[in-house]
Amino acid sequence: DYREVWPGALLLVLPKNNRGPSYARWVIQRICTKAYEWKAGKQKMGRTGPVRKLPWCWICDDNLIFFFRLVSMRKPSESNSGMAPRKREWGTNTPMFWEAMVAVQQHPGFQRFAVCGFLRDRGLAACSKLDWSYDMPSLYQVVLFNNRELMRLRVEYLPGLQKYEDVYFNSEVQRQGGQSLKCQTYCFRSARGGFFP
Repeated sequence: DYREVWPGALLLVLPKNNRGPSYARWVIQRICTKAYEWKAGKQKMGRTGPVRKLPWCWICDDNLIFFFRLVSMRKPSESNSGMAPRKREWGTNTPMFWEAMVAVQQHPGFQRFAVCGFLRDRGLAACSKLDWSYDMPSLYQVVLFNNRELMRLRVEYLPGLQKYEDVYFNSEVQRQGGQSLKCQTYCFRSARGGFFP
């Protein structure tokens, strides 16, 4: 149980149980887009406070193992032509997930993208040629939502979808004319089995 592991964390309790990852992401997307803070009043019904909106929201699955950085093995004196081999580098002082998320948020045009994410390493990440790729439908497990852009595009998760929810979501973003950003200088690995944000 999450409460046993993180007793002091602020946790979102879903309105319904056992509905799958698409439902959980849909609820989070809805809450970030428009929610009211309930304030207890003297009356039994209480009252609502001001509208709360989060223009940006990171969603991370609970089965992430670690992040790492991909750095070029090319020496400064070598030519920039051709593919440079890259190696994995783990952070020592700063949590690597934090460094990776900040890197995405510092991309010069990140505000125009409806969804941003990372390369998932399945053993071949060091073979990637580009630091950034655009409009790729393969963004999973660690994503940044631009809730304003998603609202403009009218794209949200299907709450009843039990599998391939990210594939559907990312294809809808593209179908509606939205853009996506994939960071390939930071990668992650995940374990099988966990899906919930």
